[in-house]
Amino acid sequence: MQDVVGEILQAEKHVEELLQKARDEAQKIKQQAEREANQRITDARARAQEIIQQTTQRARQEAEKLRHETIEKAERQSGEIVRQSRTYLDELAEQVARMIVVIDLE
Repeated sequence: MQDVVGEILQAEKHVEELLQKARDEAQKIKQQAEREANQRITDARARAQEIIQQTTQRARQEAEKLRHETIEKAERQSGEIVRQSRTYLDELAEQVARMIVVIDLE
C-alpha cells in the first residue's frame, strides 16, 4: 500500500514539475512574443516617421517650386504691363506733340 501511495506521490511530483516547466516555457514564449511585438511597433513607428519626413520634404519642395513659378509669372506679367504702359505713354506723347504742332501751325 505504501508503495502505491509513494508512486502516486512520485507521479504527482512529476506532474507538478511538468506543469511548472510548461508554465515557465509559456512565460518565455509570451515574453518573446511581447518583445517581438514591441520591436515591430518600434519599427513601424520609425518607418511612419520616415514616410512623414519624406512626404513633408516633398510638400515643401513642391510649395517652393510653386512659389518660385508664381513669382516668375508675376514678374513676367509686370514686365509686360510696364512695356505696354511705355508703349501707350510713347504713343500718347506723340499724339500730344502732333496736337501741339498742328495748333502752332494754325
